[in-house]
Amino acid sequence: MRGFDPPVRVKLLAQDRELYVFAESRDRIGTERGMRRRQMKWLWQLLKQLSMMEAHSRAPADEARRRAEQSARWVALGEH
Repeated sequence: MRGFDPPVRVKLLAQDRELYVFAESRDRIGTERGMRRRQMKWLWQLLKQLSMMEAHSRAPADEARRRAEQSARWVALGEH
């Protein structure tokens, strides 16, 4: 018989004379992984589009590059 696996994991974290409660649910972990996966897929598609652009048509890519950088930071935050 397997032990009970709770749907929420709770940890107490001591930091700078403060005590924090860290709660993490399996459902939320799955949701965040899916969000990061979709974001990464979008980034790969954007990279492919940027690599196919000719040098003279790179000006419209500035906005896409800015969004990609913001998205990459967001994806990196979720990987710790």
